[in-house]
Amino acid sequence: MEIRDENLKRTIRVEKFNSKSTVVWNPWTTQKLPDDFDPAEHKHMVCVESGNLKQNKISLPPGKTTNLKVVLSSQPL
Repeated sequence: MEIRDENLKRTIRVEKFNSKSTVVWNPWTTQKLPDDFDPAEHKHMVCVESGNLKQNKISLPPGKTTNLKVVLSSQPL
């Protein structure tokens, strides 16, 4: 996934491994923002989360594990 940030003139790349789902969301005004956020900052942010959700969910038996990796990078537009 790539996020095109025109304001800072960059592309943010989100690479994921062992993840079949991506959730893109914004807290808007319905969630409590961190204390260091200005109340209007939600208009200029996006959250990108990787996982294995719904039809991609993974059920693990007790004692078993799985790994998920996310690599973030940026480059100029």
